[in-house]
Amino acid sequence: MPFFRNRCSGGKVKTFLLELLPIIQWLRKYTFAFALNDFIAGTAVGLTVIPQGLAYASIARLPAAFGLYSAFMGPMIYCIFGTSKDISLGPTAIMSALVAAACARPRTWPAELNHPMDHISDPNIAVTLSFFVGIILVALGLARLGFIVNFISHPVITGFICAASVTISTGQVRYWEEGCPDSSPGKANCTVFTLTKINKNATLPRFALPTWDYYYKCDPKDPTDACSHDGHYHVTLGRVVSALGSSFAIIPMMAYLESISIAKGFAQKNDYRISTSQELVAIGMSNFAGAFVSSYPVTGSFSRSSVNNQSNVSTPAGGIMVGVLVILALAFLTPAFEYIPAACLGAVIIMAASQMFDYAGCVEIWRISKLDFVVLAVTFIGCLFDTADGILIGVAMHLIILLFKYAYPNMSDSVDENGVLTISFESDLYFPSAEKISDQTILFQELYKSQVIKLDFTKVERIDSAASQSVKKTIESLIKKDLAVSVEGNMDDKVMEKLKAAGIFELLAEAPNQDREDSLPIEDCPELEDEESDDKEVRKSDQAETDFENNNENMPI
Repeated sequence: MPFFRNRCSGGKVKTFLLELLPIIQWLRKYTFAFALNDFIAGTAVGLTVIPQGLAYASIARLPAAFGLYSAFMGPMIYCIFGTSKDISLGPTAIMSALVAAACARPRTWPAELNHPMDHISDPNIAVTLSFFVGIILVALGLARLGFIVNFISHPVITGFICAASVTISTGQVRYWEEGCPDSSPGKANCTVFTLTKINKNATLPRFALPTWDYYYKCDPKDPTDACSHDGHYHVTLGRVVSALGSSFAIIPMMAYLESISIAKGFAQKNDYRISTSQELVAIGMSNFAGAFVSSYPVTGSFSRSSVNNQSNVSTPAGGIMVGVLVILALAFLTPAFEYIPAACLGAVIIMAASQMFDYAGCVEIWRISKLDFVVLAVTFIGCLFDTADGILIGVAMHLIILLFKYAYPNMSDSVDENGVLTISFESDLYFPSAEKISDQTILFQELYKSQVIKLDFTKVERIDSAASQSVKKTIESLIKKDLAVSVEGNMDDKVMEKLKAAGIFELLAEAPNQDREDSLPIEDCPELEDEESDDKEVRKSDQAETDFENNNENMPI
């Protein structure tokens, strides 16, 4: 029980609660001036998010009301758990595009009668996704595993954003091309058929768990053969999870990356600190709680965060005002939203999406690294066809490039006037490089025909067990060829410990060919130098005792 007492002491519990609930810290210092600033900023953001929410629901291929359902819970929950005063959570163009790609019903499900959903998202799948995105992010935050999302590199993100900009913009052009296919002259005005498809009787959503076990009507003769004989298809949690697939990895990462990049930018601009792990918890709790009010996944919005910052927001409490405005709009203004032409929302979406295309970022990546630009281009092309697959391909490609660098470590060679070959390792050594270490070292020796070889580890800061064993086997191979081998360099202590644990210094000390005239001693290895000095002292002591005994024998009595 002492183990638990040490970790559950009053001081540690208090520290944990203060970290988990940042509202406790800033609420103590809350003043009327702060409240006024937050009220003004929250009002400005709230008036911005209402039309944006309606537009972004269209991008997500969900009913327009879901844009508003996703706009009020996130800011209010973030107020409790968030560490950034400027960021505003809610529906965004990027997250909506990801939801559209992830939440369509799979082709293996039968078509629903009188309600075709071939080209739109299933609201139940979208809300379930928000529920699990929240759980995943909270778990990562509590475990302090936020670094995992860093595996989605900047070129991959840029490629995805540019592709999303193109697909979102082109998706709205249909309002110009299609016209009014359902209208006829003298019967109806074109605007009637392009009004926002929002239910004028839509009200506040009920607070309940996401629906992941339900039935819908289908044709028993459906080509998928999945429809039951009585004309129903049973959707279960297992089928929903299977339908989401890789979205459980991609969408939580993108939600965190989009939000944390905005939060860091405003924190640096306004000179305050945020907690990256706590931001995981805050975004996760916002999505988890949002799922209970029919919200699809949300993240930080750059445009609304900019409005928040420019309105001089003082604390995250501005999100409460945002939530209140959206709730009021849902309760009283949905009949008015019906008369907003969908073409107007399409124009809003096109303007927002066109500004997402990061041309300057693409040029910068091209100038810095052509290889990174290849990753960007592959991700961009992949995301034009399938968002999730495009991101996964980009991440996999960049990880392969990263592993390639570890598999081929930087090694340099030099030979002095005495024919001594020095091989320098100029990067960290890990298991993918094990074979390369051996092959390259032997190649250098055969190239120069050198009988004396120095291995320089000065620039190595990290080495793992596989690379250490490879170095040892390489030295053994060189010793068997009757070559003199030594290790040198002002090594890092950790590297020294790894090499010593692998038995490399012991191997060199016991090698018979180290006594040759052309062999070199092991340089800059304190442990071995101490052992050699101790041996010399012992030999000197033994010699002194022998000389003393001989002198005593020769002394006259």
